[in-house]
Amino acid sequence: TEAETRIYKELENQISGEFLIKGITKSNVTEVYPYEDGDKWHKVKLSYMDVDPESGKEKKVTSYMLVTANTPKEAYERAESELKEMVIPFGLPSVSESPIVDVFFYNADASSVGEN
Repeated sequence: TEAETRIYKELENQISGEFLIKGITKSNVTEVYPYEDGDKWHKVKLSYMDVDPESGKEKKVTSYMLVTANTPKEAYERAESELKEMVIPFGLPSVSESPIVDVFFYNADASSVGEN
């Protein structure tokens, strides 16, 4: 309900007339990289090997990021650039254009939902 309240507050200034939010779902995206000159959101899959602290065995870890870019190639290059400080080897096995139109970042400065 908090997410729904926040999105209504965000959109009420951008949309004239009534609108309805049909659903909100949790995403598997862990990082978001917006670029001013990108017009589409792309979902980039990141994979790397990590060691399980309990068993000591290597396991493949997969996570996803959103990157704004004009093409999948540009999204790949931007994701690669954002990850250049990563010290372990990684791969970016897939980049796909996302149906996401916009991202609203959480405002942690607001002490309650009604104060955004």
